[in-house]
Amino acid sequence: MDIFLGLYFQITMEICYSMFIAPFTTMLSFSTLLVFITVALCYLFKLQWQRNAQKPKQPDLPPGNVHMVPVTCTEISLQFLRKQDASFASRPFTMAIDVLSKGHLTTIFSPLGDQRRKMKRVMVREILSQEKHRWLHEKRVKEVDNLMHCILSQWENGDEGGLVDLRLEEEYVDTIFACVILLYSFCIFDYLPFLRYLDLEGHDKIVEDATSVLEKYNNPIIGDTIQQWIDGKKH
Repeated sequence: MDIFLGLYFQITMEICYSMFIAPFTTMLSFSTLLVFITVALCYLFKLQWQRNAQKPKQPDLPPGNVHMVPVTCTEISLQFLRKQDASFASRPFTMAIDVLSKGHLTTIFSPLGDQRRKMKRVMVREILSQEKHRWLHEKRVKEVDNLMHCILSQWENGDEGGLVDLRLEEEYVDTIFACVILLYSFCIFDYLPFLRYLDLEGHDKIVEDATSVLEKYNNPIIGDTIQQWIDGKKH
């Protein structure tokens, strides 16, 4: 038994020497080994490529919560909007949209579906039609006259020599543009929704602050208009 173990150990050592030590004893043997390894790796890569090419093509998976087709060419983007809008009509429901719309399915934020088709039909027929445009023309002219009269009154009756404070208007307009930019500025939690509560990039707080500014100016006007309708003062 001891003789058998000794022979087995000797054979194992000779095999290890011939495989790992002997090839490096001369420069020629080392070069031969490098060529052999290179050819073997090329052959393995070729087999792997052929195996992958024979596999059936799988559809691309969406990254997290959003189906995304990145387009960097301006001309191709315009073609999508002009000719292929129906194919790419579904808008993703991002965090910024959720905050701005309070979770409601509004007209411009609704994903493609029955709700989107119904609201689009209402917009085209009832709100953006030529008949409605002519009907609202007189009211819009009246609103412009009232606005110009208000500005003129502030200029004539101002205590500071006719100076008009435009800081509120600038804040409101800047907030509107900020909201437009933030609507589809994708963040990590738009792809992985469970990270939203961490607010890693501070994006959630920025959108909430912008929404608060809009509500500060819009809600009093909307509430006053609704109260006038309830009291019968406005039709």
